[in-house]
Amino acid sequence: MIGRFDSLNSDITKIITKIFDSPDLCKFIYYDNPDPLSQPDFDTYELMYSNLYPYSYNIDENTEANNYLTVEFSDFKLLNNCFKAGKILINIIIPKSNMRTDYGLRYYCIANYIDSLYNDQFLSGVGKIKFDSMGRLFVDKNYSGIYLLYDITQFN
Repeated sequence: MIGRFDSLNSDITKIITKIFDSPDLCKFIYYDNPDPLSQPDFDTYELMYSNLYPYSYNIDENTEANNYLTVEFSDFKLLNNCFKAGKILINIIIPKSNMRTDYGLRYYCIANYIDSLYNDQFLSGVGKIKFDSMGRLFVDKNYSGIYLLYDITQFN
């Protein structure tokens, strides 16, 4: 028997792959200097489980001072037995020492790239993605962050 959440692992992989396919976005995540776009290209898949996590990742005093991105699903609902609606939650967590770039605040630069990848897009297997909201994350005295929330609707 296949449950309603059978495709979540493949769906989150599709969402994260779009990030890996955006080398400039990945440079803002990977590099900690003020001009990440001038840095050399790298294998963007190296970010997985070092800077980018497909689940919540808690920062503490033992966490290496990196830029972090988490991507996860939230709030799935069945609508009219025809659609499955839910949310994509993306947390952007940046050490305060890495926040300033030559392009503005790092987390806003990352948010802009992410929004260009997902807002008003249809991702096969995932569904229609639409921006819902952005807000501030309270992490700790060394990190600052924001979250992006996207609505998704897909056919069952």
